[in-house]
Amino acid sequence: MPTLYRYRNWRITMYFDDHGLPHFHIVCNGLEVVVLIETLQVLEGEIDKRALVEGLAWAAANQPLLRKTWADFH
Repeated sequence: MPTLYRYRNWRITMYFDDHGLPHFHIVCNGLEVVVLIETLQVLEGEIDKRALVEGLAWAAANQPLLRKTWADFH
């Protein structure tokens, strides 16, 4: 489970044994959301609104990295 990005109290991670559609996790203070890489749609979970907004903004600017990381390990 590498951390791809860390900022303030949240981080972007990917679990290499995850299955399903390409996705990543935004983890904040012990809570997390699962987000699809292609659409940035939150599939499940709940975190602080500020962390979610900042995490999604980072993900939107770094979708190529997220796609490549998913492809390299799945």
